[in-house]
Amino acid sequence: MPLMCLLCLSLELVAPKPFNVATNLGFSHYHIVDATGFSGGVWLLWNGSSVSLQVIAHANQSITALVHVCNKCWLLTVVYVNPNPRIRESLWTYFDGLAKASNLPWLVMGDFNDISCASEKYGGNFDSGGSAFVDWISRNQLIDLGFSSSKFTWCNKRNA
Repeated sequence: MPLMCLLCLSLELVAPKPFNVATNLGFSHYHIVDATGFSGGVWLLWNGSSVSLQVIAHANQSITALVHVCNKCWLLTVVYVNPNPRIRESLWTYFDGLAKASNLPWLVMGDFNDISCASEKYGGNFDSGGSAFVDWISRNQLIDLGFSSSKFTWCNKRNA
């Protein structure tokens, strides 16, 4: 089965490179939210022949699309959430509005730059970012689908 959709996070390429990357990877369509300085950036790449995807909203930390596959319709939001807690919290408010505007199934995926429980962190003190992330998950009745691959994807190389 060919790859229908790909999410890329935190890329710092400028036009026309995104188009070249998308087409070289075999994708016919793309939507990009550019990085700000050395932070952020979200790409959503897809094959129009495999999936019907219409970008309906984007912000500086996310792209939201209406997806039609196999006679099913749902929302897809891809994110690269700002590591700054104040900026990050503005996204949860934005997403609350998206959730209220639709009753469709909603898949939110990407890099949230936050954790929902202490087991998601290696070493140091647990800081849930003021619990705004956990509150947002609960408020919108979202379910963590888990992950595959390495549990810890970043380390600051300090002793735990």
